[in-house]
Amino acid sequence: MKSLVSRGAASAILPFLTFIDEVREGKLDARQISKPSICRTLYLATSDRRGPFRNADGLVSAVRASLTIVTDALGPLAHPV
Repeated sequence: MKSLVSRGAASAILPFLTFIDEVREGKLDARQISKPSICRTLYLATSDRRGPFRNADGLVSAVRASLTIVTDALGPLAHPV
């Protein structure tokens, strides 16, 4: 899909990180969809065949910190976590 957009043959709704380099290089333009706003909920999935995930809270904290870094990098195109 990204190649179609790059060639000017289509527009697409994609995760920003999929084409952030092309936007920074000026090859593609990105516009935030704000109405309606789009939200994504993340889940930590584990198998019921194993015991409880030992450090689930630590992993969730690490993911939250990573998303904050990405949100900061995206600037006005991102919504705060």
